Formats: sequence, C-alpha cells, structure tokens
Amino acid sequence: MSNLGLTLACKKYGFKHHASKVGDRYVLEDMQRMGAVIGGEESGHIIFLDHHTTGDGILTALQLIAAMLKAGKPLSELAKLMDVLPRS
Repeated sequence: MSNLGLTLACKKYGFKHHASKVGDRYVLEDMQRMGAVIGGEESGHIIFLDHHTTGDGILTALQLIAAMLKAGKPLSELAKLMDVLPRS
C-alpha cells in the first residue's frame, strides 16, 4: 500500500514500483522474491534490505540524511519531487 503520489513519482523518475499486501512480513517476502533493495509501508516502516530485514527508524533517518548530503539539498527541496495525493 502506498500513496498514489509515490506511484506517479516512481514512474516519472524511472523506478519500478510494486504494491505488496499490508504488513512488513509481506513487504519483505515480495522484496526478496523480486530482488528489491528498498521497501516500506505507508505507516513509515522502511526496509533497506542491503542493511537489515526489518524496518528501522534510525537507519531510515541516516539514509535520508545521506540522500540530502549527496543531493546537496534540504529535505524541503527534495520533498517537492513527489506530490502527496489524497486517499479515496
């Protein structure tokens, strides 16, 4: 499950997007089956399979800071890459 804005942003920037059943267990199973390296849930659980098999808030924060440093942009600027759309 994810916001439609994420689906559209993935398409726009050339990322593959797959929606799993809700639950870290199902996200992880699909990631392993598909060879994905990042997955998550709308609740905020994000799995970086290169580092761990469960969602980890500290790891997510560190990865976000690394992306900001690499891009040389603040989060407010990077957040503009995706429009969060209302859910129906």
